[in-house]
Amino acid sequence: MSTLQYVRHEKISLKGHPEFSEAWLRDRIVEDVSILGLDGKLKVVGIEKAQFQGGRLDLLLKDEDEDLLYEVELMLGKTDESHIIRTVEYWDSESKRFRDFDHCAVVVAEEITNRFFNVINLFNRFVPLIALQLNALRVIQTNELSLHFSKVLDLSDREEIEIRGGGIVAPPIHDRKYWEEKVFPGKLDAVDTCASILKKVEPGVELTYKKNFIGLKLGEQPNNFVYFNPKQRFTRVAVRIQDTTTWGEKLNGAGLNAWKSDDRVKFRLTLAEAQRTQDLLTELFQASYKEWQA
Repeated sequence: MSTLQYVRHEKISLKGHPEFSEAWLRDRIVEDVSILGLDGKLKVVGIEKAQFQGGRLDLLLKDEDEDLLYEVELMLGKTDESHIIRTVEYWDSESKRFRDFDHCAVVVAEEITNRFFNVINLFNRFVPLIALQLNALRVIQTNELSLHFSKVLDLSDREEIEIRGGGIVAPPIHDRKYWEEKVFPGKLDAVDTCASILKKVEPGVELTYKKNFIGLKLGEQPNNFVYFNPKQRFTRVAVRIQDTTTWGEKLNGAGLNAWKSDDRVKFRLTLAEAQRTQDLLTELFQASYKEWQA
């Protein structure tokens, strides 16, 4: 027999309610940011963050396992054009300010209207954006309130073709030139140094250039036991390895900024660090490749 009991609830609107406001909603999220349902291990790093062009960003969240920042704008009631434009402006401003991070705009509203989707289409879906619909639910029996967030749009990682005026337009080609333009020429040196080490581990390995990372392939098959995410000042390296704890300690002991993320150890790497720690990287890549092939 189930121990769960059914309780009746009703949806209420926070907008215009005398007891609630955007500040109240913001504080509930700050208390427990996991209620948003976004991926990753999130931490609040900014509240009401002043913007250079004016205005304040409601919340700035950081995924502690990735170099990823979420620019979050809250609105009670329906989405409106001014809030949407403001969200995109704040995302653009923070992206330019913190170029070593990936960025994603997040809109939270009680009602995501068709007008919202029309406005987003004006940006040709170039803005990585997530829309969360907020449902405030009052438990009738106890007069308690619960907040539920559902994802109604996710443009944070798109490889899909675009449709413009009835025609199909292929996505941009993601190759070495794409990455050099993204992080400036010469900034792939750390990746190239790692690729040379990987060639010693497995001569047939080659780099493969994707939208959000640089991976590996053997022949025509992807073999991403190691992948790279180059930034302007460093490259984030992700290596699949079983003993992430031991390898995290080894990398940190060698002066690299390393952390665990699921079944991978991740660390930041510059060209100088790649050259200085070649023996350690060789040992790590060999161990990872051996496990990958097992």
